[in-house]
Amino acid sequence: MDATHAHLLVNHVPILLPVIGLLILLAGMWSNSEAVKRTAYVLFVAAAFAAGASMLSGEEAEHALEGVIPQAETYIEPHEEAAEVFAYATYVLAAVSLLALWVSFKRPGAQKWVPVLVAVVALGAIATGVRTGATGGEIRHEEIR
Repeated sequence: MDATHAHLLVNHVPILLPVIGLLILLAGMWSNSEAVKRTAYVLFVAAAFAAGASMLSGEEAEHALEGVIPQAETYIEPHEEAAEVFAYATYVLAAVSLLALWVSFKRPGAQKWVPVLVAVVALGAIATGVRTGATGGEIRHEEIR
């Protein structure tokens, strides 16, 4: 397996985990379940690890595609820039989620605004993930350019 294949395998995970995590977080907020909210926080942290793996494999995939796709840099550069913003947004989401996880064990139910803060940060990360996915799709899919 080369870097391009690895990137294609891992790149959807950091985009999907925050969406799934947000849905679980909203369910936890609705049901007032700390266990469900904690599950969402863990998924947000996992998304950051997946984003790191995607960034590492993406760098090598970029070099592999430069000789294969005509004008590859035209499509890869915007994707790379969007991916960097997304990675940082995901890392911030993970940091806020770790803080929320800590608060949930120290003062369960005491801080009602913590899951709301995490949800807002998750929405920001999801928005940057959508942009990253769209620019990534443009690299190989002419039908969406």
